[in-house]
Amino acid sequence: MSIHRKNRVCLLERWEVEELRRDIKPNCRNHRHISKAEAFELSGNPRYGKIVGLLQTRDAAKPMVGGYFVEIAGRIEFTITNPRSEPPSDLIRAEGLRLEKRHGIPFIERKVILREI
Repeated sequence: MSIHRKNRVCLLERWEVEELRRDIKPNCRNHRHISKAEAFELSGNPRYGKIVGLLQTRDAAKPMVGGYFVEIAGRIEFTITNPRSEPPSDLIRAEGLRLEKRHGIPFIERKVILREI
């Protein structure tokens, strides 16, 4: 997927992705376009929304990003960066509710896993 100049997301076919890797720009008449909210739903990628917070976890005594809180379509959702070291649900909920209060938009208690599309 790539972001279109009209703030929509190009849902590229596999052959278009290969051409894009070879610096051949895809023709927007050949593929579908979806909203950033739909792109986030499919991929879990925080770049399709606005990152409003992150949650760090420890894996083998090394701090790492466990996930991002993303503002998308008028709500805050949590996306998990590494499902093997998922942060505790109570920690996610507490931070999500704090961000909800701070930004004045609802926190949705569900987790979206970051995956490659």
